[in-house]
Order: sequence, then C-alpha cells, then structure tokens
Amino acid sequence: MKSIFWMLVRLVLFFTVCSLITLVLVGVSDTIHTQPINFIEVLLSVIAFIGIPYTLSQTFKKRINLITSVMTVLATIILMAFSWSYLQIQSPTDVKDRIEKLFASNPEFHQTINSLVKTAELNLSEISNNIGDTFNETIDNLLNTNYVMIGNAYVVGGDGNPIILDNNPAAKDPTWDELISFLLKDNTDKQTYIPNLFVCADFAEMLHNNAEQAGIKAAYVCIELGYPSVAGHALNAFQTKDRGLVYIDCTAPIGPGPLNGDTIVILEVGRNYIPSSIFPEDYWEIDWENMGIVKVIDCVQW
Repeated sequence: MKSIFWMLVRLVLFFTVCSLITLVLVGVSDTIHTQPINFIEVLLSVIAFIGIPYTLSQTFKKRINLITSVMTVLATIILMAFSWSYLQIQSPTDVKDRIEKLFASNPEFHQTINSLVKTAELNLSEISNNIGDTFNETIDNLLNTNYVMIGNAYVVGGDGNPIILDNNPAAKDPTWDELISFLLKDNTDKQTYIPNLFVCADFAEMLHNNAEQAGIKAAYVCIELGYPSVAGHALNAFQTKDRGLVYIDCTAPIGPGPLNGDTIVILEVGRNYIPSSIFPEDYWEIDWENMGIVKVIDCVQW
C-alpha cells in the first residue's frame, strides 16, 4: 500500500509541473501580445518557471519528502488561483487559445516547444513504465506476503497488525550447537513484554525473522493452552540436524525474571507447557512456571 501511495504522490507532483508549464506559456503569450508589458504577468511567469525544475526534482527523487511535496502542491494551487484571476482566464478553452496564439506568432518558439514536448513525452513514458513496475512489484509483494494463518484468520501481534514472516530461501536447518550459538547472540528475549503492544506473537515473529536472516530455517508455532492459562500462545520450532525438532520460546516473562529468556519446551497436546531455561542462571529455577495444558497445536508454519 505504501508503494501505491507514493506512486500517487508522484502523479500529483507531475500534474503540478504540467500546471506550472501551462501558466508559463499563458504568461509568455500575454506578455508578447499585450502592450505595454505588464510586469505582474512577467513576475507570475518567472515564479512558475522557477517552480518547474524544483517540482520536477521532487517528483524524481528516490525518497520523497511528504511535507515538502504537500507544501509545493499548495503553493502551486495558490499561485494558479491568483494567476487565473489576474490573467483573466475565462476557461480551459481560453488557455488553449492563448497558447495556440503564442505558437502561431513565433515559429522558432513553436519549434522549441515541440522539442520540449517530445522530451516531456519521453519522460512521461519513463514515469509510466516506472509506475507500472512499482504497481506490479506492489501486487507481487501483497500476493507473496507470508502471513501466519489459522484457518481463514490472520494471526496478529499485540498492536493488532498481522504477523508477517520473512523467509530466507537460503536458510538451512541448524545443528543444536549452531542454534544455541544463534540464540545466545539474538536479542529477542531481551525485549519487554508489553500488553496490547508487544506480546508472545511478536516475540515469535521477531525470533523467526532474525533466525531466517541469520540463515537458520525457523517455524512459527501457534497453540491453545488450557487451565490455568486458557489462552493462545506463540513460539518457534527448529528442525535441528542432530536433535530433531525442538521448540523454542523466547517470550520475556511479565515481571522479574532471569536475564536470559531463551527457553526450550516439550510441546505435546495434553502435556503441561513448562519452558526450561537454555542458559540457566544462579538464583533462578531452570523450569519456569506452568503456563497450562496444551489443548491444540493450531499451526506450525515454516
């Protein structure tokens, strides 16, 4: 959606450039055919002419500044409104007649404008191609976005936004030692659990994407817990080469807890969900609090 939004911003800026060019042509036409010369008309044309390259530069920037773009468009609207009134333009047909009069009165100017129009057509063609490529890329991204689904429903994080998995095609199954080494460096477990903002679903998303980025294939797991929790929960799974399928939970505890929150858990329907610290610390039990009986494993999505 962001790509489509910025594509529309570029189109608005491009039409702004077209408006400025039109104003310049009308101003030049009136200056040539009206005696004595009206310096206000000349000034309006000069301002519009200065605005053309500036607005074009905004249009073709890789990263558009939204505030600058909005201010540019507003300034152009104000300039056009004032010029439309001051130049006594009656209608779009009046604009067309004045520009045609300018071309007819000066063949050399006509040739120059034709050259500029051809250049503009080439630029417009390039813009159209870029817009088409951007649109196609946006559609591809939407179709290929890897959401986590349970049935027909999206899994969402604490802030209500869908969980999105960034899979790495080159990621591979790790050994247990490789997984341990990654977890020790990863900072997912150092995040703060914040209700309605960053919860277990977000921890599992972060660990999954960090692992994939590091070249380690990971799965996103959703489960339902019974008494005493009666809630949904999210964690991760890794298919290790030497220890088989292991389930890792890096969700930070609510309240005091060990400095390292990386845990491993035996995940079976009907079994109590009890995470155990992978990196035990003094003064903390290895086994964490029982979170409830595993009722359902909703999904294991790689």
